[in-house]
Parts: sequence; C-alpha cells; structure tokens
Amino acid sequence: MRTTACFLAVTLTLATRATFARASGHLPLDGATPALVAAGAVAVVLPGEAGVFLDRGGANFDLGWSWQVPFTASFRHRVAGSLDWVPSSATHRVGGRLGYRYARGGLFAGFGVSLDPSGFMWAPEVGIKLPPRKVEDGEIDPAAHVLVRAEVASDLRWSGEGSSRLAPLRAVTILFGWTIF
Repeated sequence: MRTTACFLAVTLTLATRATFARASGHLPLDGATPALVAAGAVAVVLPGEAGVFLDRGGANFDLGWSWQVPFTASFRHRVAGSLDWVPSSATHRVGGRLGYRYARGGLFAGFGVSLDPSGFMWAPEVGIKLPPRKVEDGEIDPAAHVLVRAEVASDLRWSGEGSSRLAPLRAVTILFGWTIF
C-alpha cells in the first residue's frame, strides 16, 4: 500500500511538472522522412561489418550487425550493440555485445560485455574511421571504419597459486564496416 502511494505521488508530481518539448534541430526532416525511414530500415537489416574472428581454433569469417545510439548532442558518447555471426566456428557461432563507445574525430574506443555460447566476456574495443576526417560535434559523418575488439574472460582470477598471470584472452575480432556518425 505504501509503495503504491509513493508511486502515485511521484507520477502525479511528474505529470503536473511536464512542459512542452522543443526540437533540437539535429536532423533536418524537410520532407525527407520517408527516405530517412527507408535508410534506417536498410541499416538495421544489412550487415554493417565483416572481418575475421581469431581464437584458439584459428581464423574464421565474421559477419556483424552493429548499431549505436548517441546519448549526447555531440554524438561523442554512444550506446553500442552488435550481433556477430561466425558460420564456421563451433564454439562462437553467434554472439552479442552491448557497451559504451566514445568517439572523437576519426578515433573511437569502447568497453562492453559480450555473450556467446562459450560464455560471458569483457569486450574492450578500439577503432578508426576511414578516412579519418575532422568533423564538427553533432554532425552526421558516414564513413568506413576498422575495429579491433578483444574478448577477455569475465572471471579475471589469477591462473594459479602464486602466479601473477591473468586469465587468458579468449578471442580477437578485426572488423571492417561502415557507420553513419
């Protein structure tokens, strides 16, 4: 009962404090809404990256779908997610990643978590846009990119008594792809 009363009080407070939103003008939509929707649908369906997945079993072809959503007006800070398909690998056939990415100029770096049938891993990444161009903050900059992602075991325990070696690197992925900003 007390939780319901608190929920209603917060909801009522937020409802009475609401104001009208103002458009920020980041994306000009001068009659381009159908084209923007069509481009967005194509971007979601088509693979955005292809490359090589390297693990103890060798090198395998990797096909990836990657999406990122900026959460600042400068487009520097982004939530990044991806789905990777490695058709010739028995242990890493399909995997997903969710993380944070910071981009500045032609460089970007991020950190996230990755999950595939072999388990949960940490997934740091670094990349560069091709060609690396200087663009203004908040500007859409379609470009190709090269991305290197590591998959590090999530159980960062020491590998033995008295040993100072961390758990091993599970895999490295090198991808070539495209991005919108």
